[in-house]
Amino acid sequence: MLLLAAAMLVSILPGEVFANGWLAAKLALLVVYIVLGSLALKRGRTMMIRTVTYGLALLAYGFMFGIARAHHPLGVLHHWLR
Repeated sequence: MLLLAAAMLVSILPGEVFANGWLAAKLALLVVYIVLGSLALKRGRTMMIRTVTYGLALLAYGFMFGIARAHHPLGVLHHWLR
């Protein structure tokens, strides 16, 4: 569902998607989140790989949330690194 919403956003705003750095970063992290989630749920061969990719997927999701709230490619880190 998230990937479909991102594809619709790209079709509505073709030029502006990559003009805004925060939106491009969020879409790139969405792809990373989907790949990590796939590894965590069924493609990871060992429990250790699944656990690590699950944690990384949660981190990617949190970073996407921070980017969406701050409207900046660094997300919440932007406020801390000023």
